[in-house]
Amino acid sequence: MNEQRTADQMDMNMGMGWNWSTTNTLNYVFDLKKHNFDMLVGTEYSREGNNMAEQMRATATNSLFSDFRHAYFNNFSTHTNLQGFPSDDHSLLSYFGRLNYNFDEKYMFSAIIRADGSSNFAQGHRWGWFPSFSAGWVLSNEKFMQSMSNWWNFMKLRASWGQNGNENIGAYGYYAAYSFGYDGLYSFNNDKTKGMQGGYPSRLSNPDLTWETSEQTDIGFDARFLNNRLALSFDWYNKETKDLLIEVPISPINGHASQRRNAGSVRNTGVELALNWTDLIGKDFRYNVGWNIASNSNKVTAVRNGSGYINGGQELLSEGTDYIARMEEGLPIGYFWGFKTAGVIQNQADLDDYLAKNCGGQAANSLQGTGIAPGGLKFVDVNGDGKIDSNDKTMIGNPHPKVTMGINLGASWSGFDFSLSSYAALGMQIAHTYRKFGNGQFDNWTSEVYKYWHGEGTSNRYPLLLPGNTVNLQNISDIYIDDAGYFRLQNLTLGYDFCRLWKNSPFQQLRLYFQAQNLFTITSYEGMDPEQGTAIGDESWVTGVDVGNYPQPRTFLIGVNIKF
Repeated sequence: MNEQRTADQMDMNMGMGWNWSTTNTLNYVFDLKKHNFDMLVGTEYSREGNNMAEQMRATATNSLFSDFRHAYFNNFSTHTNLQGFPSDDHSLLSYFGRLNYNFDEKYMFSAIIRADGSSNFAQGHRWGWFPSFSAGWVLSNEKFMQSMSNWWNFMKLRASWGQNGNENIGAYGYYAAYSFGYDGLYSFNNDKTKGMQGGYPSRLSNPDLTWETSEQTDIGFDARFLNNRLALSFDWYNKETKDLLIEVPISPINGHASQRRNAGSVRNTGVELALNWTDLIGKDFRYNVGWNIASNSNKVTAVRNGSGYINGGQELLSEGTDYIARMEEGLPIGYFWGFKTAGVIQNQADLDDYLAKNCGGQAANSLQGTGIAPGGLKFVDVNGDGKIDSNDKTMIGNPHPKVTMGINLGASWSGFDFSLSSYAALGMQIAHTYRKFGNGQFDNWTSEVYKYWHGEGTSNRYPLLLPGNTVNLQNISDIYIDDAGYFRLQNLTLGYDFCRLWKNSPFQQLRLYFQAQNLFTITSYEGMDPEQGTAIGDESWVTGVDVGNYPQPRTFLIGVNIKF
């Protein structure tokens, strides 16, 4: 093989990789009269990597080396920030055991213990232990419930507690790394005719990184009534995620803006309720109606970096803009952080009134400074100190829905079948960031540009448009935060089994069906898609930011199901 290929040639090999896994279990089931036992132990090992591709990439783009022997260079990366070592090399080893116990179909107990070891962490921090326990009591099998069995068919109480781990930080994330760039060569020994390529630290090490742990308690019940036609399920849960694996800002004296640490805890508490009705009318018409609703409260319980908060989402709005989200103790994770506004300044009298109430009557105390004029935003003096500055930034939105719910319908009759599923999320906001990307009037805009202020009374939300970066648009404020509750019809299916007409059919089923996915969405949000749950970049806690994500497609399908 010619080792002097160009970087473009080597790029074609980046897809080369491999993965394999093996699982071994031993299961033993036995009964002692009414006592039923089910025991299982096992181990699992998986590994994946992209060694050859990474080595070739490092050799092709790193001018320090020209052979494969030196391409595998621990802790170093190329100008594209790909690791010189195999950055996709990842191993996971697990040992686990499970015990299920059942007494007379009345009392149930389950215990699980697992130990997971990940190569993503340094020696001494690779193993995590994650136990879980659950118990159930089937009241409907007790003698004292038999008198109600004609209408109360089933009742089970249940409770559980358990832990699981997260190790998704990428391979060798605890190492320091260095990068070599093509920005220029450095001369040494007063010889200006020759130069050497320079390197710089691109990541700060943290050998103390370890597993992120989620601990959850759940209490609930399941019940069925009226000959099992009505089903009811209820859950209360409390989930605490500890030792969050996040990027934490650090002092610039370290030469880096941030470092990955186990530096936070988040609690989610909520309730879930589900109702389902299934019935048969006559001999052939069967239908079901289902409804579920959930409410969740999210709160950051700890941020261990000295300040009690972490900012995230810098430059998501536009180049040069400040952070748009914050993780802060006592508040929802990733809440939108910025300036509150009280409308747009309409005229000189409105300007004077705004300055008197928020800026001590002095234009210099406004965020816009002495250049403030009609068409500018009224930034609110949140802390009441008579001036507008970064200390007035506050919570301006929450990306987490207060309530989610779903509705499901189904019916079948004489070969026909129908099903419908829908979903709703209510009470959250979206940071609608692609209104303005660049610095000039010739950049792309959405149709909302027509709603901006262009004279007294024309708008009380969006300020005057001017070329270049203006204070009104460059600062994160609630003009970029939109309510985004929605109801979406996710799936609609209608089918017919022609075996009902073809009595001598050789098939068990010959069903023709039509299906529509994402048929419509009801929302006040004016962006392309109100479902914006995708995290941004390495900051997994920064969510609900619409940077022009491609919307979900509306899909129509026609198909056939054949069973022999």
